[in-house]
Amino acid sequence: METFRDNSAALAEYRIVPSYIRDDIDEPDTTLELFGRRFGTPVLGAPMTGARTNMNDAIDEFQLALDLL
Repeated sequence: METFRDNSAALAEYRIVPSYIRDDIDEPDTTLELFGRRFGTPVLGAPMTGARTNMNDAIDEFQLALDLL
């Protein structure tokens, strides 16, 4: 529970400023730059175990990590 509280407190320090409600944006951009890499969408897989269980053995953790690269 302490880790959860620490993570929640750390995440509370960040704010998302949606660009789609600002007047100076003509075309929305959903790309994300993270650790020097650019992603087409801001959706990433969560670092968790149990991918095989949660996905009915469709994919294992290793293959999921490779697919996300």
